[in-house]
Amino acid sequence: MISPVLILGIPLFDLSLVVYIRWRNGIPVTKGSPDHFALRLLRCKLSVRETAVTAYIIGTLLAGGALLISQIPLEWAIATMSGMLSLACLSAYLLMKVDMKS
Repeated sequence: MISPVLILGIPLFDLSLVVYIRWRNGIPVTKGSPDHFALRLLRCKLSVRETAVTAYIIGTLLAGGALLISQIPLEWAIATMSGMLSLACLSAYLLMKVDMKS
């Protein structure tokens, strides 16, 4: 059941991050703004190529995690998911610190 969520991890992460940031700043969720995770990576001085490669690597790791979780005992699957969720929260925290105003 969790595997499809992991496979869609990047779009779901981006959606969650953008909705939270807009909600926190009082911006309508449906209004466009340059606060997506890829744009934040570009603002961190990554090139377009480096940003794309980063997204590909993360997507591959998430897909591998989905495959792994479907093959291991429940206790290990919960531990793996907890670790992945912790990394996602840390990533979101760090990406929210990127100044997008200029």
